[in-house]
Amino acid sequence: MSEGLSASEVGKEIAAHHQHHADRTGEHRVVTIVEAVLLAVVALLAAWSGYAAAKWSTESRLHLAESASARAKSSQADLEAMETRNLDAMMFDTWFDAWVQGDAQADAAR
Repeated sequence: MSEGLSASEVGKEIAAHHQHHADRTGEHRVVTIVEAVLLAVVALLAAWSGYAAAKWSTESRLHLAESASARAKSSQADLEAMETRNLDAMMFDTWFDAWVQGDAQADAAR
């Protein structure tokens, strides 16, 4: 017993295969072109999506850095305001103590 196909069987298989693919000339070609166009559109959309994501990420990082800078400045201004308020309260307390005690010299110095 021989294994595989004989030469005549191979010829028949090739003819059947050729006949099978020869039937799909017009319609198959249109489907293939539509598939290629669709794949190209998908590739372009994927590339554009990556570009847009990278651009948004960069803009987002810039805005985040600006907000961090503004937050640091506001914290500094808040600390300065608290220092000024504490100094004002201390000065008022010192003046009020001198006024209550009737210390005219300390009252005039403040």
